Amino acid sequence: MAAAPAIKRVLLVDDEPLILRVAQMSLQKARTWEILLARSGQDALATARDQWKQAKAAGHACTYWQQNDMGRWEKKA
Repeated sequence: MAAAPAIKRVLLVDDEPLILRVAQMSLQKARTWEILLARSGQDALATARDQWKQAKAAGHACTYWQQNDMGRWEKKA
């Protein structure tokens, strides 16, 4: 018997509700996505920070990268 596909999490961000809905519906068809929605960059950042805290508290190894002023990516945590 085949194992169930792993659930992946995605944060969709757009200020247009219709765009968010269409993207959400497309991903839901695959049934392998947990979909988080945000209507602004500020909301997205708050959601991402909350997800980070939950993952760390659950004991998961978490890493994030930030682009520096020269456009290069640096590991921050």
